[in-house]
Amino acid sequence: MRNQYLDTLDDPDFEVTPHEIARERAEWYEKVVSWYEYNRQWLSHLDAVNATMARFDIAKETLRRKCIEAGVWER
Repeated sequence: MRNQYLDTLDDPDFEVTPHEIARERAEWYEKVVSWYEYNRQWLSHLDAVNATMARFDIAKETLRRKCIEAGVWER
């Protein structure tokens, strides 16, 4: 009978692939950019940046770069 693992923490053979890490990071950056864009509807640019930085604990330069890539940066 094979071992049945409840989750990946119980599985000694579990490995995270670089592709998985890159995919999760891209999804996280999409959330960050969408949060900035959502806040920008009601807040000033500076307030939207500060709110996003506080919520996601992200550096301003990284936020700026990702928002520019997405085409939503207002400055």
